Amino acid sequence: MAEGIEKAGGSTASGRRRLWLSWGLIGATVVMLTVMLARLPLSGDFLGYWSGSALIARGENAYDSAQLHTLQLATGRGHDFSVNVWNPPWTLVFLLPLGLLPFAWARALWLVISVLLVAVSGYWLGRAYWPHAGRRERLASAILPLLVVQVWVALLQGQINVLVLFGIAGALFWFSERPGLAGSLLLLATVKPQIAIGALIILALRALIERQWRFILGATAAFSLLLLVLTLLRAQWIYDYERVLRTPLLDYRTPTLATWAREQWPALPVNTLALLLSVLALFLLAAWTVRTRDWEASVASAVVITMLFTLFNWSYDQIVLLVPAYFLLGKVRRKPTIYLSVIAALLLINLLVLGIRMAGSTDDFDFFWVAPLFAGV
Repeated sequence: MAEGIEKAGGSTASGRRRLWLSWGLIGATVVMLTVMLARLPLSGDFLGYWSGSALIARGENAYDSAQLHTLQLATGRGHDFSVNVWNPPWTLVFLLPLGLLPFAWARALWLVISVLLVAVSGYWLGRAYWPHAGRRERLASAILPLLVVQVWVALLQGQINVLVLFGIAGALFWFSERPGLAGSLLLLATVKPQIAIGALIILALRALIERQWRFILGATAAFSLLLLVLTLLRAQWIYDYERVLRTPLLDYRTPTLATWAREQWPALPVNTLALLLSVLALFLLAAWTVRTRDWEASVASAVVITMLFTLFNWSYDQIVLLVPAYFLLGKVRRKPTIYLSVIAALLLINLLVLGIRMAGSTDDFDFFWVAPLFAGV
């Protein structure tokens, strides 16, 4: 018996060494990858996020175009215009550590972090939507998002929409087991509320219906902490952002169904109709969900509704459609014929996006069809 205990202890110690070695190798890989990427001429949207977080770290106005432009030109990767930040002010608190780094290192580190966030998001979505999944399916769930064209466009742009995907996936996965953590994670989705509002509403409704006060407490505590840090850094952040909200963002030709409808029927109040339809659809969805308590299906449907009726997004924001994609695959994965049909449809959408990208399209509006087609699937 003593010999058995000794062997068990040795096995445990060996397992710990392997675990530490694995994490050490992962850490070394991340460091080397960051060093390599820091030498690449990457900028994109991250230039705006970095300069905004750098300004807020100094207690300055993160939405001031002139100050943003000055910082961006100093990196050697700026443009003739400033890359502005339109996201809610607490977004910059999330990115604050990156704003304290030189741009090249911050950009490289954010790319590495973003890839990890996307992979973990896929894994969590797989665990949430693919019950009783085997080891291979779990591995596939982590890899799947990295096969999506729009994901790589977002990664190369340095986009923060990966936080939205991570927040929704984390809230879905951890809601029952660690509701406080789930609520805190969902707060990440608020960095781009126009593509996450449906999921935010359904998950908040679930917390109220199921009386998950820890979920609400987690979200409230995290949000309060963000606002406290933000206020300590710059007390007048509300006034800074209020001026940004006057920007006519809907004048941009973004890849939304509403933009397409405005161009087809300029005399109609398309924006008002889109808002009314989204409110009606989400209300009906909420009523159905309260009756059925199928919360996972409801979150997936809410994402589709949001992307159908949103008035403003960019093509790479379509990565949030991975949420309903995982739900759909989970529903049909035990039905080979339907499963292959769904896989073929999703693959076709991905290939069409790739084809338009490779054709050299510079007009983001060319991807307005993705959300409606996906909804059809």
